Amino acid sequence: MLTASCTLFALDGSPLALPDVLLQPFQNKAVSLKALTSQSSDPVRFQEGSVQVTFTGPSMGIGAQLTIADVVHGVSFDMEPPMGLASARLEGLWWSIDQNTSGEVMISNTSALNVNANLTLEWKGTAYPPRAIPLGGGCR
Repeated sequence: MLTASCTLFALDGSPLALPDVLLQPFQNKAVSLKALTSQSSDPVRFQEGSVQVTFTGPSMGIGAQLTIADVVHGVSFDMEPPMGLASARLEGLWWSIDQNTSGEVMISNTSALNVNANLTLEWKGTAYPPRAIPLGGGCR
């Protein structure tokens, strides 16, 4: 059995530790962040931010997936963090349903060091110059 610890971070960096999740071998478990944050003393603060999942165990002992869904509008987005990441490069793919659809990119620094992220965008066959985004450290 493995224990996964989840912490949400609000946009101002304040943490919200969630109850541990116990996982039996080969078990899948869905956890509703909306349900857990609604029980906090300040649920509005944690409607936007980042999530950290930690565990003690073998390398790649758990796999995490974050799903963001808007059931009313029939839209969902799944993110699976890379396992055993050996590169500083992450790639994503997005497509538009129509001219009224928009998208956002969220980048966070989970280390105590100041780092720079280079965002490269290609839109309708045109590659735009990379944009450097400085990310301050401070995660403790």
